[in-house]
Amino acid sequence: PPKVIVNNDVVPNPEITYASRGGEVQWEPAFNPVVMEKGFWFTSQDGTNPISGPGGSWTFDTVFFLNYVTDLQVDGVVYEVSGTGTGRMAGTAPGGGGVLRDFAIEMLSLDISGEIPTDPATPFMLRESPTLASTGELLLEDLGGGQFGITSFFDVFTELSLDGGANWYAAVDQVPEPGAIWLAVTCYLACATATIRRHRLS
Repeated sequence: PPKVIVNNDVVPNPEITYASRGGEVQWEPAFNPVVMEKGFWFTSQDGTNPISGPGGSWTFDTVFFLNYVTDLQVDGVVYEVSGTGTGRMAGTAPGGGGVLRDFAIEMLSLDISGEIPTDPATPFMLRESPTLASTGELLLEDLGGGQFGITSFFDVFTELSLDGGANWYAAVDQVPEPGAIWLAVTCYLACATATIRRHRLS
């Protein structure tokens, strides 16, 4: 993922647009519409500055609000769906790294909701899996002069609901594999590309 220069070390950073690089994600709900989603991107409204702890280690644990937009395809019809949500992200980095902090990060929660424009009776809801760990890495470099360079990715396993949260469905072929990057966070909407059944946000 490309490094992005920002004016503070807030995580997630409101100056960054986080966008899907992995492309299409497909779900197969029990009532069997074919549901695919791609082009997902969001901007955070807030975040938390990492703090230094014992031994010079760094930590952050932040709950944030976000705005999102995505293209949702239901039985071949594409809808642009937008809405709001909340998330929680945490990370730790060892001390002694000089100007570069290498964080192991985890998306602890991600809950977004909205309406399909032509079908308000079908609410769109997406959440981080309550059973699969959504982990990743964030490199945060202090460039001096109040500027920071950020490079990051994380694997976020998601579940979809189209009935107000009564039923949730995991993505097709979504399994935790060592080293797999299923969902990462990217800093530029222009970086979005298509890959079957996975997002990549970095």
